[in-house]
Amino acid sequence: MPDWSKSMKQTFEYYEVDPNTWHDKRLITTIIDSTIERDSGAETLGSASFNTSEILGECYIRVYLVTIQNGIRERFPLGTFLVQSPSYSFDGKIKNLSLDAYTPLIELKEKQPDIGFFTPKDRNVLEETYRLINDHLRAPVIKTSSEELVPYDFVSDINDTWMTYITDLIALSNYYINIDPMGRILFEPKQMKGALKPIWIYNDDNSSILYPSITLEKDLYG
Repeated sequence: MPDWSKSMKQTFEYYEVDPNTWHDKRLITTIIDSTIERDSGAETLGSASFNTSEILGECYIRVYLVTIQNGIRERFPLGTFLVQSPSYSFDGKIKNLSLDAYTPLIELKEKQPDIGFFTPKDRNVLEETYRLINDHLRAPVIKTSSEELVPYDFVSDINDTWMTYITDLIALSNYYINIDPMGRILFEPKQMKGALKPIWIYNDDNSSILYPSITLEKDLYG
């Protein structure tokens, strides 16, 4: 792990991901720049955009931050995104393509449950959530155990996508869906911030810099 407080060389690498193994398939050397946005309030929890000179088609791209410090080279994944909706411009010399991309959860937004689909009462919430996600997207899902049961027959709405249905289903437990930089789907427990015990309490006795005393004085003549 590099010392982030000290100088280092940084660059980025982009890899096409094999959707069957979820491993890096090939290094992509034609991406000019990229933007990654993480948004916990969005259904897919984030998005990205890539500018490239190569037509990639629909594929998963994994982004790495590469650091070199004291001769040691390390890679850190920043996100894994499904590329869609390419558009491009051509000025006679250089072709630039702009690629919109989303987290693997986008696959859950593309299809709907059958009308009347439901999860029966007394099924394990996390086990059913795991099975449904595993059936409807290609990214790996990390299985988590919980004893929470579905309290009633949980029926899909006519406007539900798999994303909205699964999000509502897991809300019956004390967990929510998250995603890690490798693109794996996680079930994380909900944690109330107010219930967390502080390790260190900052106040004016031990951290006076937080409450500086400032006095401004001016005489009559400025």
